[in-house]
Amino acid sequence: MSDQATRSDAAEELRLLSKALHDLCQPLTTLQCRLEMAGMLDTEAAYREAVEHALGECCRLTAAIDSMRGVVRTAAKRAESTAI
Repeated sequence: MSDQATRSDAAEELRLLSKALHDLCQPLTTLQCRLEMAGMLDTEAAYREAVEHALGECCRLTAAIDSMRGVVRTAAKRAESTAI
C-alpha cells in the first residue's frame, strides 16, 4: 500500500471516529437532561417514563460506542498489516 493510500485511509478513519464522537454528544446530553428531570418529578409514572427514556438513550450511546470500536479495530488491523 502506498504512503498516499495509507494517509488517505488514516484520514478517513479519523473522520469516522470524529463523527462517532460527535454522535455521542446528543444522546449523552438527552440522557443527562432526562435523569435530571426524573429527579424533579412528583409522580411515580412520570419518573418511570423519564427513566425508560433515559434507558433508550443508553442504548443509543452503546450503539455509537460499538461503531467507534469498529473503527478502532479496523485501524489496528490495518496498522498491523502495514507494519509487517
